Amino acid sequence: MLTVSNKGLCVVFDEDLLRTNPVLEKVFLYALISTLYRQEFRRVISLLSAGSVKYLKTWNSGADPDSDVIAVLNTTETTAGVANNRLVFGQPASRLRTLALRATSGTGIASSASVHPSAMAPMFGVDAVLVSGHRFTVSPASRTRIVPASVFGFYAEDNGTPFDPTHLKRFVREYRPGEELNIYRQKVSSKQVKLTVEMDSRIVCPMTDGLFEIQVSA
Repeated sequence: MLTVSNKGLCVVFDEDLLRTNPVLEKVFLYALISTLYRQEFRRVISLLSAGSVKYLKTWNSGADPDSDVIAVLNTTETTAGVANNRLVFGQPASRLRTLALRATSGTGIASSASVHPSAMAPMFGVDAVLVSGHRFTVSPASRTRIVPASVFGFYAEDNGTPFDPTHLKRFVREYRPGEELNIYRQKVSSKQVKLTVEMDSRIVCPMTDGLFEIQVSA
């Protein structure tokens, strides 16, 4: 039986602070929720990277990045038997793509430099393209990108089932119908309040055929 794991974050407030700035509680609530989902995204990228076939590409003035992506999509489609329909660009890869296209003299190629990858799903023949610049904290003075200078390709469906051929599946426990987050407020002392957000989830990669990661350098 598939089990889900509990994740949660909390913050403790001084009630005097909330009394003088009541919006602060909502600000921190959204920050806790955002952090939880950012960690879920990290888990997704880790699974994609672990299961992907790697392709090394140099995107400079002599390159055609979009053709590289399309070529890998064609290759992996043959391998998997299912066409990947999602692409995730790390922000460094997206910027290298733009710089390479701007430096290319061919009119047809260079004209794509001003088009953001997220708007190019029809050209790549996929349903969606995401560009991620998200980071996570390694230390108080260091932030690391969740998605490196890479392009990931995979197959996914919105509102999927346990039996569809998607590369990634996320299972959650609903605390109430349609609600996967549990939020509660607890008075922990005469002047302190604790705000907690939790979720129960598990992300799995049941199939790796066709997964790819294009690792990009200049």
